[in-house]
Amino acid sequence: MIHDFGVGDELDFIHIDLHLHSTASDGRYPPQEVVDRAVAAGIQIISLTDHDTIKGYEEVKDYAAGKIFLVPGTEVTTYYDGIEFHFLAYFPNGIGESCRLLLKSLQDERMSRMKLCLFNLRKRGLKIGYQDVAQFVDGSSVSRSHIARALVAGGYAANIYEAFAKFLSPEAGLIPPPSLSPLRLFDLLSKDGAFSFWAHPEQSDFDKYFALFKEKGLSGVEICSKSRFPLYFEKTALSNGLLTTFGSDWHGFNEEEAMGVRINPERVKPFLSLFKEQNFI
Repeated sequence: MIHDFGVGDELDFIHIDLHLHSTASDGRYPPQEVVDRAVAAGIQIISLTDHDTIKGYEEVKDYAAGKIFLVPGTEVTTYYDGIEFHFLAYFPNGIGESCRLLLKSLQDERMSRMKLCLFNLRKRGLKIGYQDVAQFVDGSSVSRSHIARALVAGGYAANIYEAFAKFLSPEAGLIPPPSLSPLRLFDLLSKDGAFSFWAHPEQSDFDKYFALFKEKGLSGVEICSKSRFPLYFEKTALSNGLLTTFGSDWHGFNEEEAMGVRINPERVKPFLSLFKEQNFI
């Protein structure tokens, strides 16, 4: 099933997904298989937005050529005012050195944060070490979801959701938050010719922080197929002169999880026009 964002003749739609994950971070399938699945689903434009890494994109950028349009991107984790925010970064002008250095530092910090989390878990009596987590990590980006799988495998949680609730939520206090703030991210990306989009926003956070983030350089808002209020986010972004993207935040673990959204191309044309040389539309 592909999510349908709108009504109209079939010729008025494109299939797109600008928010996909692979084993380069916490997805189920290797980057090449993600591309193959997207092609099989009839999707025309995708972005591999693995967490704090462009490894997935760089692994398949040549493989995808001629099969599907591949937008360079990543999903960056930030922290502000006691809340974790995710932003999708896209690179129409190529991935500059400053952005590469930023992602390298974020990967190093991820490793430090995860090791401290494991230390805190062992202090609680849970016998879980890095090798228990590493068996679930195929890429360079280790995450809480990898630790959650190790906790389930070790019998400390019935499922990933329980692992997060008991041990990996901010309230549990076992893993330090990321140090990067959204405001610094906006500045770094804009200086490198890249663009920032608020990924799968929650309405309460959106209402509270949208004006601030817009003022500080947010480029746009993702209209995620999992959102309960997609039109609200889209109308707010557009009325404030920001861009919109469309995606599913697909990881591939749930067979009922749909990859791809179907939209009128006019709704994403302003974003795709940033990539003029690719002739997306």
